[in-house]
Amino acid sequence: MSEADKAEKRRVVISGLHKLGFEIKQGKRHDTATCPRTNKKTTIPRHKQLNKYTVGSIYDFLIESGYSAAEVRKAFKWPV
Repeated sequence: MSEADKAEKRRVVISGLHKLGFEIKQGKRHDTATCPRTNKKTTIPRHKQLNKYTVGSIYDFLIESGYSAAEVRKAFKWPV
């Protein structure tokens, strides 16, 4: 289970990914975020509110891509 156990607004997630250096490509129903460290991609649905499972999945992706929990919390402005 990840530390991201709450729903989050989509714009907060996109902003946090930009701060971590991700390239975001617009799609019709989903956006694609490309990790600058590993070139792996993840999708972000185009909903105003992302549920806790989607946010948790993105968090887990970031940890697997080599980002520390502190880096992710700082980029997403989550409490430490």
